[in-house]
Amino acid sequence: MTIEEEMYYSPGPWVIDNKIEIAEVPGYLPPWKDFVKYELPANGNVEKGLKLLLDIINGYKNPSKAMAVISYGIIAWAKHFFVENFQYFPHLVISGPNQTGKSLLVDVLRALYGFWDEEKSPKSDFQLRKILAKSTIPAMFTEGNFFSSFVQANDKLLSTLTVAATSNVILEGGSKEYGGVFLAVRSLIIPANNTDVETLAPYVRDK
Repeated sequence: MTIEEEMYYSPGPWVIDNKIEIAEVPGYLPPWKDFVKYELPANGNVEKGLKLLLDIINGYKNPSKAMAVISYGIIAWAKHFFVENFQYFPHLVISGPNQTGKSLLVDVLRALYGFWDEEKSPKSDFQLRKILAKSTIPAMFTEGNFFSSFVQANDKLLSTLTVAATSNVILEGGSKEYGGVFLAVRSLIIPANNTDVETLAPYVRDK
């Protein structure tokens, strides 16, 4: 006798049959996949939270750019939905000089999601695929990461990034330890200094 239970590939919010469902634990756990739990943040004071958010955004020299970053972050959990229906959802690189508030915007998004995981820059295609499969909450890097230099040095990283922006399935198959179904269920939010972006080769920057 077998009992079948329908589960989610990874934790986080999902759009299922035009409804938002919250998965707390991953239902797919091959040896390479991290076990991550997600719970919605506890009820807080929405009015005070919105006021604080407005104060932070208005504190920027260009509030519209700060608002664009927050807006992207708020809908980024639905990356799988946008790719399934529109075949595209981009990653986000926040570039600018030092001490201009890039990290603060990322911390605001972490607080909104109640998800404080700080992703380390992946050096290999396999490490990037693991990050993209971890949760539907966007992967947020810390400022000063080496991701741009790793991408420039490894064409496979750039290729996987491009595929992840247009498809939810990256790879199926492989060995027992390193294979399985690799889905790209999240996008990346990458704060970077201007110098990091300017040193990229033109074709990498275009991608």
